[in-house]
Amino acid sequence: NFKDATFKNAAITIGPYLESGPSKQAKHCRMKWQQLKSISTTIERLKDASGMHWDNVHGANIEGDDAGAVWDTYVGKNPHIKPFRNSGWEYY
Repeated sequence: NFKDATFKNAAITIGPYLESGPSKQAKHCRMKWQQLKSISTTIERLKDASGMHWDNVHGANIEGDDAGAVWDTYVGKNPHIKPFRNSGWEYY
């Protein structure tokens, strides 16, 4: 994990680029980093799971009833992966 100074500097750096909304603070940058890290970890777990597939464009690329049933079971235990059934993640 990054130190507090890193998030503070990130907030200062992105400040001039904001076009709307409140100014960002270190806590906002830390929360966004944690969200991105969590999604990345979730995708890594999916890739490592036996019988599962990952593709940066189509995500898990679930097609057919059997694959759908396996996916539904996996999502029941890993709900954060649900948006990636047939969609990749641009940051991965």
